[in-house]
Amino acid sequence: MAQDFSDIYSAQAAGVRVEVRIKTGARTDRVLGFDTDAAGARRLKVQVRMPPEKGQANAALIALLAKVFGVPKTSMSIVRGETDRNKSILIGGRPDYITAKVVVALEYYDEANEDN
Repeated sequence: MAQDFSDIYSAQAAGVRVEVRIKTGARTDRVLGFDTDAAGARRLKVQVRMPPEKGQANAALIALLAKVFGVPKTSMSIVRGETDRNKSILIGGRPDYITAKVVVALEYYDEANEDN
């Protein structure tokens, strides 16, 4: 059964904003599923190998999410949380087109988590 992911992403005039929680210094770059904080806010949970130094982890995050969502790295930017674990990523482009890509990816990770 598909979840409502409207708390993880939102369409905006410039594209789609996605809420992410990042873990750095991991063994592999991958999406882990979803994370819910104490206030009940959900985010896409991601880990990257690079350390949080000189923007290395942020660059790795952008590269990974570009693959996950099937968009160019150049269309993505961090709009909140540049130095925080919780980040807001803006994927620039037509909101309806980007939203469809984001929903497909989130549903994939939701189903993968149900299998575990």
